[in-house]
Amino acid sequence: MKKRVLALLLTLVMLVSCFPMNLIAKTSSSIAGTADGPLSLTARESKSGFATGREGRGSTANTHHGKLNTDRFELSSTPFSENDAAASLRAGDEVTFIVVLKSASLLGNYSVKEISERTEAVKSQESKQIKAIDSAKKQAAEALGKSKHEFGFDYTVAMTGFSVTTAYGNRKKLEALNGVESVYVAPTFALPETDYDLAPLTNNASTMIGSDILNNSGYGGKGMRIAILDTGILVTHPNFAALPDDKLDDPITRQSVDDIWYTLNAGKSTPKLNRSYYNTKIPFIFNYATADFDVSNTYAGSDHGTHVAGIAAANKIEGSKAVGVAPDAQLVVMQVFQSGGGAGWATILAAMEDCVRLEVDTVNLSLGAAAGFTDVPTMMETMNKFLESDIQIIIAAGNDTNNAYGNRWGLNMSLLPNPDTGLVGTPSTYSAAISVASVDNDGYEQLYITVGGADFGYQDTAATSATSFIANFRNRELEYVMVPGYGTEADYAGIDVNGKVAVVSRGGNSFPEKQSIAQANGAIACVVYNNTMGIVNMQINDGAGNIPAVSVTKAAGQALLTQAESGNAVFRVCNADTQLFHIDRTISSFSSWGVTPDLKLKPEISGVGGSIYSTVDPAISGSYYGNMSGTSMASPQIAGAMAVLIQYLDENYPELSGAEQRRVAAALLMSTANPLFATDTLEYSPRAQGSGLADLVKATTTKAYLTGTSASEGRPKAEIGDNDSKDGIFNFSFEINNLTDEALTYTLDSSLLTESIYGDRFIAAAPYGLTTRVTFEGGNTVNVPANGRVTVNAEINLTDADKEYMNRFPNGIFVEGFVYAVPVSGSEAEQPVSLVMPIVGFYGDWSAADIFDSEKESEYSLYPVRIFTNNAQLGTNPYIRTGRAGDAYNAFSYSNPLAEIDYGMLRNARTLRITVTDRNTGDVYFDISGEYQTKSYYNAAYGQVIPGYLLAGEGDVWDGKDLDGNELPDGTVVTYKMEAYLDDGDDFVDDSIVFDVTLDSAAPQILNGADLQSAVSFDEENGRTYLNLELLENRYIAAVLFESSNGTIMGKFEVENTPGEVFSGRFDITGFGNEFTVVVADYACNETVIDAFLNLGDHTGGDTGPAALDSSRIYGCETYDAAAVEGGWFSANKTDLSDARNETFDSANRYYSAEYVNGYLIAQNAGTGSLELVTPSGTYWKTKTLVAQSGKVGENGVWVLYDMAMDYSDTRTALLDPWNSASGTDFLLAVGWAYKGDNNNDGKDDGYNALYKIWTSKWNNQVFVDEIGPITGENGSSEILCLGITTEGSIYGIGTNGCLYALELNTAGNGAETVLIGETDFVNYPGFGGANVIQSMGYDHNTDTMYWFAHSQVPQGAVYVNINVTYTVNLETAACTEVGTYGPGGQTCLFIPNSIESDLFQMGINATGFSLEPYSTTMVQNQTRQIKVAWQPWNAQANGVMWSTSNENIAVVDANGFVTAVSEGDAVITATGQVWDPYHWDNETGTTVPAWVDYSSECKIKVVKAEDALYGFVVEDFSNIGNRFTWFTYADKTPTAITSLGKPMVTYYDPTSGENVTANALWQGGAYYNGYVYTVMVQARTAPDGTFGGASVLYRSPVTKGAVPAETVIGEPEEIGYTIGIEVGNIGFDYNTGRMYGVDLTNGGLCIVDLETGSIDPLGTFSGDIGGPAIATAMCVTAEGMIVIADMSSTLYSVDADTLSTTRLGSASGDSWFYAGMTYDYNTGNIYWNPCMNKGLSPLYLVTLGPDEWEPDRTTATIIDMGDVSTKAGVEQTVIFNIPDNEPETQIIPVECVCRKIFY
Repeated sequence: MKKRVLALLLTLVMLVSCFPMNLIAKTSSSIAGTADGPLSLTARESKSGFATGREGRGSTANTHHGKLNTDRFELSSTPFSENDAAASLRAGDEVTFIVVLKSASLLGNYSVKEISERTEAVKSQESKQIKAIDSAKKQAAEALGKSKHEFGFDYTVAMTGFSVTTAYGNRKKLEALNGVESVYVAPTFALPETDYDLAPLTNNASTMIGSDILNNSGYGGKGMRIAILDTGILVTHPNFAALPDDKLDDPITRQSVDDIWYTLNAGKSTPKLNRSYYNTKIPFIFNYATADFDVSNTYAGSDHGTHVAGIAAANKIEGSKAVGVAPDAQLVVMQVFQSGGGAGWATILAAMEDCVRLEVDTVNLSLGAAAGFTDVPTMMETMNKFLESDIQIIIAAGNDTNNAYGNRWGLNMSLLPNPDTGLVGTPSTYSAAISVASVDNDGYEQLYITVGGADFGYQDTAATSATSFIANFRNRELEYVMVPGYGTEADYAGIDVNGKVAVVSRGGNSFPEKQSIAQANGAIACVVYNNTMGIVNMQINDGAGNIPAVSVTKAAGQALLTQAESGNAVFRVCNADTQLFHIDRTISSFSSWGVTPDLKLKPEISGVGGSIYSTVDPAISGSYYGNMSGTSMASPQIAGAMAVLIQYLDENYPELSGAEQRRVAAALLMSTANPLFATDTLEYSPRAQGSGLADLVKATTTKAYLTGTSASEGRPKAEIGDNDSKDGIFNFSFEINNLTDEALTYTLDSSLLTESIYGDRFIAAAPYGLTTRVTFEGGNTVNVPANGRVTVNAEINLTDADKEYMNRFPNGIFVEGFVYAVPVSGSEAEQPVSLVMPIVGFYGDWSAADIFDSEKESEYSLYPVRIFTNNAQLGTNPYIRTGRAGDAYNAFSYSNPLAEIDYGMLRNARTLRITVTDRNTGDVYFDISGEYQTKSYYNAAYGQVIPGYLLAGEGDVWDGKDLDGNELPDGTVVTYKMEAYLDDGDDFVDDSIVFDVTLDSAAPQILNGADLQSAVSFDEENGRTYLNLELLENRYIAAVLFESSNGTIMGKFEVENTPGEVFSGRFDITGFGNEFTVVVADYACNETVIDAFLNLGDHTGGDTGPAALDSSRIYGCETYDAAAVEGGWFSANKTDLSDARNETFDSANRYYSAEYVNGYLIAQNAGTGSLELVTPSGTYWKTKTLVAQSGKVGENGVWVLYDMAMDYSDTRTALLDPWNSASGTDFLLAVGWAYKGDNNNDGKDDGYNALYKIWTSKWNNQVFVDEIGPITGENGSSEILCLGITTEGSIYGIGTNGCLYALELNTAGNGAETVLIGETDFVNYPGFGGANVIQSMGYDHNTDTMYWFAHSQVPQGAVYVNINVTYTVNLETAACTEVGTYGPGGQTCLFIPNSIESDLFQMGINATGFSLEPYSTTMVQNQTRQIKVAWQPWNAQANGVMWSTSNENIAVVDANGFVTAVSEGDAVITATGQVWDPYHWDNETGTTVPAWVDYSSECKIKVVKAEDALYGFVVEDFSNIGNRFTWFTYADKTPTAITSLGKPMVTYYDPTSGENVTANALWQGGAYYNGYVYTVMVQARTAPDGTFGGASVLYRSPVTKGAVPAETVIGEPEEIGYTIGIEVGNIGFDYNTGRMYGVDLTNGGLCIVDLETGSIDPLGTFSGDIGGPAIATAMCVTAEGMIVIADMSSTLYSVDADTLSTTRLGSASGDSWFYAGMTYDYNTGNIYWNPCMNKGLSPLYLVTLGPDEWEPDRTTATIIDMGDVSTKAGVEQTVIFNIPDNEPETQIIPVECVCRKIFY
């Protein structure tokens, strides 16, 4: 399903083969809701939308090849691999491996001091390690051979090993090396998403943990070394100036680094002399990502590292509020982040090893990957080696909240059965790391109001002065009213807020709704007070026309209430000055929660990370100081705090050293932390905050600390496990450690919590207080002897009431909380420091909850389980979106195999195992396993939840074969099973996905398909035509489809057959015409395709006129692929939309706008830009072009009509028709965009929002689209998108701002003016982000109601969220009443049928002429096609004609215009009939007398020989994946009837993998000569100098002609030679010169290919008509030696072989960016050409060359569409050839001059 695209841009870069082989990956650009130019012509989807044309605006959306809107398949959902967020490794992808050797590491055997000083023992051990590393690297180089590889860092401190970057497929070679213990891919870690806050600046964060007090007491981190592994630093920042000598204590010096430079990974990685010393503050700088000394923010493109370093250790300087927690510490700056990317583990590990040698004290890592494991082998073991050191490793927990955030329920809450939502990130989950959560800054500098003498800050999110609170009310005293409830409309009953401020509570409705309702009741402003702790940043209605709206805290709200109750409801607004206000402390909303997958508590402690003021780089941020938010900010605060604490321990407890000191420091900081409270009495969960917010004052004044008896490192946390039996009993113990010489006494207490329940369905992520308390063995009082330790045994025994509540959680729930130890006697009581320890456990079986998300679309939370074949979701109808679905329909075929499995992961899985077993025999056909699958969660960068997904192309989805690669019998039923194992210490399956699927390789049968003519029947009374089909299918028929000759789906019919029994069905084909394709398909996408060519007699053409539509329904055009209905015209009950259904299935034709007139539709086609007449009838609404546009979107004069409305009022006739030229007094009006080109060359399209009129000339019935003029007025910069006109003629429009306007033509009739009526309710709809052009208004003249398809599109990460609501609109007030919605889509062209007769046009007038279509054509012998009569004018009544031929020996014609080609030659087909001549000259009277007169028209027929034996190579069959990479043969008359001749395979040495590879050939071009077909393909090859690159490789395969084409044998390919550095596409042999010419894709010209050596001689670049160097997609050489090429616009040229000058020969329609096949047929003299753009856009053309009709001296090409190869979906065919019956003689001329390096 996930395909890579071969893109050849004019930069002409050499590429390596992939498929499909399109030449340029097409992009489309669009933008929604802007007002500085024309609106987007497309609404965005998660996959590409429909046509657009505006470059230079917005962002691009990928076009996914193999899935096109015009195909016949209907996906019920989109495979995730087609999403931009998808990514996975393939064998050829370049990765960095960590190779771990069996030799012992230094850590674990030697101390940090010994390693740093390089004792003799260390030197001896390291020598052995280096020897082992060198030996392994030598083996690796030999094993990898010529495969590209690059060795990176060597490791000896925490492990013995090395890193190497090479292809992912080389992993097994590395694992096989002697002495290797393990090999793993080094992960790349991202910076946690950091918010760049706009909040007022304050340095309050340091006071929250008491570092200011410690600094003033002399503890500023003196003598400490903090390593910052990040994006680098601005070393010249004033706060990083050199430290004075009195701030230094045993510092890192230039000399100390010089002494060990060549032992450092930094020193080993660069040949440069040591320049790592900067100053006494920053004694070490090194960029490990680039191996140099530039650690500026420029390389990584972020000043994140500068901000982080400042938090940890910025110097305290005059005039700066930014002060680090440890301002006296030295900074060791290690840049590990790559430019534009993350930080690789190989780089991080190298830096961390150097931290040991540099004897740093703390390491800060503000990075990670969400949903981390704790026990990933090797990587965890390496990290845990640092536990043997005295280095504190501090790592950010992550900024992903939990995986309930962003789920489908919209509440950021998990369902009750799914308690495991933690996303705490790797590597903070490892034991060696202290994982840090984030707390919001509780100090804000704010504007304020004064209430009763007290000041309270307020938050104002207004961006404009119009709604700015301070701008409107500065220094004013305002009267206010406390509105009860939540400020809904009902809450204002009996309350007078007119001219006052409305004060309302948060909750109940949205903030914009509160603001709008207050304004509607006369309030001058709205103040919203919080109903919980913290501050609120509200979304408001900003800008002119809205009242100001601000938010205040809960405390401020209480003060306002108290003041109002006193009878003095007045407050004063400040005079634009600010104050520092403190709010309740809260956990940052972004901070990642625990627990880990094995129920361990991470994060462990909190720092302040919300709105942190610190150092930044002015080159990036525009200032030296700024605010950021994230756990990235919290972790350096803890790193700095740890440095201060270690300084304190060094000075006060010198007996502590090494790892022991590190463990005590961690225990001190955690056990003296302050838990944050979510309510007045309940703490936040420990899973969110660990032990609480660090407190340096308490940590340095406490006389004791806690340790855990079971937690890693003895950290004070009680991880009490799960309670499978649900008896509610948990036991744990902890220790109280006395640091003093006197005994201490503590009273023990506890607080136990679990989760609250919201709405009886959701886990609220809010604390619920349990009645149970922890009981302690020996009672609640504990005596701790001097310098001693006491172990306390504790038990939790849940009460029955608590268990009853917790049993509401089906799969268990957390038991958590805190143990408190409060001093009661001894010296501690004088300065009481309470101790705390978090508890986390689980009531129930931790394994019970599901791992996989629900398979049911209605029940999933994050991402459902979806299984896809190549064409559709398994078990759904691939052709009819609303068709039958279910497990009974699970089927695949080899032409439509299983392709992808997407699955939401509610929990991390240690192992995934996938098996496929024969349900009947038990044989196993597939068995693979994978490890460490992380849970799904909302990814802010992509704006969506990222699921797990498996792809067939990567070998992770079963290919339908047995273990030996053999195909299985038709009807085989298998059981597909995905089993997941938790990281819970056992080998039991914890969850599984199981489904059965049937191999169905047999296509349905059309039993009467051989005689469809006899299957036709007519209902003369009702004017209907039917086709009666007899069908037989072994399983289930999915659909019967009818397609036009151009692939348009005219009808889809669901069939409910019984498997194995004949189904008889009658299908309405009225209006389909006589020539169409019948497709009968089953659920496995096996298709039987028959081209119907019927003689329908008088019914030929099937023009029945419009059918009556239902005025009780609302109609429109669906422009999205993934909406509730399929693309095409649809309708729904206009009162509730409950039964939305497709009227047509023509998804290829999308419309911007349309209006219902006289039973027809006037509509603008979004693809062609043409104005069309659409005839509603049956399931195929025929179209006729009324007005064509020759220009492209953006060009001057082009118009796009957003919406249309019919004006029946006759009130504007004088203005609209001043010259009395219209056929009547009715006019069709439209709003749109008038394009005026790009006049200022800024890459944007100039133009303006305009009003148009559509009218019909009374002189010749021609239809015109004329611009009336620009739309101006009160809409300002907002474009008018929608148009509706009442029966009385009142005009209304809706703008991009969501406001309703009245429109009227100005008095000059050259424009329209708008008057604001009001803001629609859509503006207040959740998520509204401005109106988008994909919408429409329509007036129901039957009920006098205005309807509106409202659409807003909002960017969310890398995708767009589409909001669609259908309203009725009150035209007086702009109030909207919601009719309903059927989900995201792109509904346009809203109309309701009516019975009003309009004089805009009249149908069925007398014909004044006719012409034949085509005017001329080329046919092959025995081919039959119908000549059509086009009557003029467009609204004429068709009459009968008589047919004749000029030469029956060449071509014959029947009474219905069917022409059959007989033999070579030219003939003229003539049609004769009568037309109306209103000015006929009557010779008898000598005057003009209207009369019927004889009239004739001709079609010139050229008949050429047919070719029954064409051969081609197909790289992509767009409807049958099994046809990829296959030789076929077919006849030119019937290209869909193909016969396979086999799949060629090539074996070659692949330098990327270092192995010989046998793979499918992927020919880019080929030509026949002398018994061989010569072919070229691009492969990676190695040059003699050891380098490798893309090479054009020449092969030849012997061709043995059979008695019939199907018996022709194409032998195995033989490699001739290759050339590196040039890519050859199509090739063609010239028998006149003996040269094999080729398309030179690298240089945009031609080349010569040596058939004996594979050498390539570039001849130069194209010139002439083609316009210069250009990509030619195909070529051939004619018998006369003319070189013919095709370019990417489907234009043919002749090429002068000597000069490469090109001359245009002709052009087919449309672009063709994929590779194409072309050949000259010596047997017929025809050229066959198969260009390709995508599915449904790859016709086979027959081309003849001859003199131009008007310029005989010029050669021109006649291009005839012969149909599609294989199916109407077509193929990408890169080689076409035939075998000459009489091959000309020639001799090969070898390549004499090669202009490039040639290696062969």
